[in-house]
Amino acid sequence: MKTVVIKIGGMLLNSDASMIRLFNGIYSYYQSYYHNILIVHGGNYWFESIMKNIYCTFKKDDLNAINLNINNNIYHDLKIGILSGTINKYLVNQSRLYNINAIGLCLTDGNMLIFDQYDLNNPMKPTCGSLRLINYFFKLKIIPIISSIGINQNNDINIIDSDITAMILAKCLNARLILLTDVSAVLDGKGNRIKELSEYDANKLISEGIITDGMISKVQTALRFARDLNKSVDISGLQDIIQLKLLLQGHSSGTRIFC
Repeated sequence: MKTVVIKIGGMLLNSDASMIRLFNGIYSYYQSYYHNILIVHGGNYWFESIMKNIYCTFKKDDLNAINLNINNNIYHDLKIGILSGTINKYLVNQSRLYNINAIGLCLTDGNMLIFDQYDLNNPMKPTCGSLRLINYFFKLKIIPIISSIGINQNNDINIIDSDITAMILAKCLNARLILLTDVSAVLDGKGNRIKELSEYDANKLISEGIITDGMISKVQTALRFARDLNKSVDISGLQDIIQLKLLLQGHSSGTRIFC
């Protein structure tokens, strides 16, 4: 059975309308088709919003006392808890509203993926891992929703880039990869959708400053995946349910990246 890996993050996670479109679209798609679907989520935007609220809650003297602004351990632990707890379970709950059976997981669960420092620099090659847990849930028609919290071989907990996480899991599952964003597609200098993007053209647009900010990471992740597995990757927005259904069916409604 074919498998699709969907990556969602950024401002989409903070949008009720986007969550409605995501899970309503998946439910609607399941009425006519059925492929294995796995969702990987980020959450930096959500996390930073929570941290801003924490800072606003305390007076300046209190912040200095609890040292939130410089204590990396507290910051790291809070982020792990919010990514793997608050955001992950929020997505599972949203799926239930549309009668979608889902389970929240981390990369640590079931020995899914384990990284060492080398793997973090070259993440197409995780050192070890097992997909038995994911495949078990696929057989039960349960969608795994995965936060990008992993462990290294020293049993230290790491926060892995969620685009990279989606890419690794798509590679291991030999799956199609869809990167959902808060814009409809990769855009050219005039704000128009680019339907297809080659490695040469992508690098040119990055060097010219047309592709900027977080889209650079997404395009580079897509290029690495396309180059390694000789598969195209879709970068798309989540503006409507029909668009998502087309993506799940294999059509392109955003930008298709290929090498």
